[in-house]
Amino acid sequence: MCRNFVRSLALSGVLSLAVVGAVAAQDYPTRPVTLVLPFSAGAGPDPVARFIAQKLSARIGQPVVVEPKPGAGTMIGGNYVAKSPPDGYTLLLTTNAVVAFGPVLNKAPPFNPRTDFVTLALSSQTPLWVAVNPKLPINSLQDLIRVAKASPGKLTYGHTGPGGTSHVYTEALMQRAGIQMVGVPYQGSGDAIKDVVAGHIDLAFGDSVAVELGRSGAVRLLAISTNARHDSTPDVPTVAESGLPGFHAAGWTGISGPANMPANIVAKLRTELAGVMTDPEYRTFLRQRGSMTMDGYTTPQAIEAFVTSEIENWEKVLQTLGLAKTQ
Repeated sequence: MCRNFVRSLALSGVLSLAVVGAVAAQDYPTRPVTLVLPFSAGAGPDPVARFIAQKLSARIGQPVVVEPKPGAGTMIGGNYVAKSPPDGYTLLLTTNAVVAFGPVLNKAPPFNPRTDFVTLALSSQTPLWVAVNPKLPINSLQDLIRVAKASPGKLTYGHTGPGGTSHVYTEALMQRAGIQMVGVPYQGSGDAIKDVVAGHIDLAFGDSVAVELGRSGAVRLLAISTNARHDSTPDVPTVAESGLPGFHAAGWTGISGPANMPANIVAKLRTELAGVMTDPEYRTFLRQRGSMTMDGYTTPQAIEAFVTSEIENWEKVLQTLGLAKTQ
């Protein structure tokens, strides 16, 4: 009888903790939320993180504080969130670098991107444009492919270093097209585009800076890397439209949390973040930065499928390029 009494007390304690946890989750949030930025303050995704934080804060009635935790190719910030309590108070501005590049490039990744996070929303994607020097007799992506096939290794392209976005995306393009070009590393994408303008290299994947240069005629834009055209360059076709169907390569951001967060907190955050993503001010903010929302990925299933496909696709590409486990 005594033993049964002890068991009853233990069960009662467990049920009480469960009830307390459920109530706490039901009241969420009751204090500030931290949005971890796995980059330095002021880095590319920083403005996106801060804009989302501002909008999300207004919707949930609590401050959302952006906290930069850079280092180790986004692994420090990613690991911090992966190991945080799954209570909804520590979130991550995730990117393709966090889940698709870093864990493959890293010799000892500190987390598993497939199991250690739940992705709550996909917040933006930033296309890159294939920009060539306008003096080249290349007016389309198919022209580029023909020239490259006729003279393997003659054309040069700029990138931001082995394993960087522009390097991986250009190598993926070459792989799909069956061509060879010579890569030239630069400190930043802006430096590479400057050398395209100057004629020191032939081409580069460029961001919104390339769009401005394209408007002035300083470079010629052949194609955009995303699976949809961009409002800023409606006449520039996608790589897929230009003869490489299925090609999609873009820097993207999302909001994730540690795995095993309570279902009602996950549901609340997904609802509120969906409201942020459809906010006209947010959409205008992205367009002005040369980015766009990810409207085709709104359900949990679509979001999960996208992240999984990014992990699997770029893992194969990085392994094929011999870049896996090199950092």
